[in-house]
Amino acid sequence: RVAVGRRADIDTMLRNAVLEDATTPADDPLRALAARLVAPLGLSSRITRVRVVPSGPLTTAPVPAFFGDRQVVMLPSVTVARMLAERSNADEPRILAIGDPSSDALGSRLLGSAEEADAVGSRTLIGEAATETAFRDALSERTWRAVHVACHGLVDPVNPLRSALSLAPSKAHDGLLTVSEVLGTAARADLVVLSACSVGRDRVYEQEGGIGFVHAFFVSGAQRVLGSVWNVDDGATNELMRRFHAAWANGASPAAALRTAQTEVRAMPRYAHPAYWAGWVLWGAP
Repeated sequence: RVAVGRRADIDTMLRNAVLEDATTPADDPLRALAARLVAPLGLSSRITRVRVVPSGPLTTAPVPAFFGDRQVVMLPSVTVARMLAERSNADEPRILAIGDPSSDALGSRLLGSAEEADAVGSRTLIGEAATETAFRDALSERTWRAVHVACHGLVDPVNPLRSALSLAPSKAHDGLLTVSEVLGTAARADLVVLSACSVGRDRVYEQEGGIGFVHAFFVSGAQRVLGSVWNVDDGATNELMRRFHAAWANGASPAAALRTAQTEVRAMPRYAHPAYWAGWVLWGAP
């Protein structure tokens, strides 16, 4: 047990570190958070991976950005970690990718997401084919190495069970795949990538833990969930996802692949600010 200061002070530091705003200086807030939350741990340089069970505001913070070059994996609890470790991996390296669903739910298209899905998927559902019905059917077919969903995310801060992934509608479904519906769907995958805004942040209840897409996909069968804790830039996300999947395909663990992708995107002058890369957080197995 290591004391890092009063929770109220840390809460204030996290609220003041507006890292998702690319117009706000970020280096000083990041250094201050690292000094307060990481330095007291006295981690050896030989420790390259850290597993974090967050509480309070840390649950929706870009925690990996505080740890520098170390890989960071977030966990809802130690019990969940043990449960995930018992799940088997996919037999084949197949990736189901969804991109640019044709939907009027938000009135705008994510044209870059079609290119993103094409680049990473071995089976793709794009545009009019990216219906909620087709996605549900594909999820139940097999255990996927990855399920990559590039779409709009609708976050309900009051009732997180109504938060939704915006897919294309069909006769059978309205196109809004809610957290509640995910909980009733088999989603067996080594990794679920939610390439959508703010869907990687679950609402926290003191007794139940986090409720949201991360929690729902764990319950449905996924081993890991990668998502963003804030609204993300389309171009930066495309770059990060390509690099993440390339590193993972070349043998890196998901945690190492994410760290590599974030480092490479950060090195691009256009995307150097943490707003473009720091919001991505990996939950679950390393």
